[in-house]
Amino acid sequence: KKEVSKLNREAISALKHKGILFGIASGRPVETVHAMLEDWKIEDSVSFIMGMNGGVIYDIRRRTKEEFHLLDGKIILDIINFYKDMDVIFHVLVGDIRYTSKSTEETRAHAKLFGETEIEVDMESFLKDRTVNKLIIYCDPAYMPEQRCLRLLAVLRDHDRIRSVHVRDHVPPHGYVHEYESRHHVYVHGCLHVHAEQDCHSHL
Repeated sequence: KKEVSKLNREAISALKHKGILFGIASGRPVETVHAMLEDWKIEDSVSFIMGMNGGVIYDIRRRTKEEFHLLDGKIILDIINFYKDMDVIFHVLVGDIRYTSKSTEETRAHAKLFGETEIEVDMESFLKDRTVNKLIIYCDPAYMPEQRCLRLLAVLRDHDRIRSVHVRDHVPPHGYVHEYESRHHVYVHGCLHVHAEQDCHSHL
């Protein structure tokens, strides 16, 4: 469980008293981060939350949420089709709701860990004429050899709404529950910074 130390709480509070706005940046949905502020005892000191790696901004003072560079459902269906011959689970995030192609005990535990609600859906019908904040591909690491990664990148770069694709050759330390340590996660989501064009980052 994440905690904020007394020293940090006092520093954050001091910023507010000096008229300096303080916000939290996270790759998670703004809704789940907002729900944790009270536990961290900083709910009165945070002015905004930037979630989905910059794809969503929630202004706590005005209670307004802005979303940027959402992923088109057609792009996601093309990616899903790319993995059709493999045993892969797909999650798409819309706010704090995690829609999944297959719900398991492990995926439900992971969703609960991050304060998300998991719902199993038929991806093809769900994604029709819809945009989402983030796509997570959950699969065995053996499914991700270099050549398959390169072919996936070629698929993504064919879309005119995607300006760039960035590759990382290691799994980031997201603090997943133990059962997930043997798995490999691929993230495809909106841009880290607000640009005029669509950004798509694939962390492989």
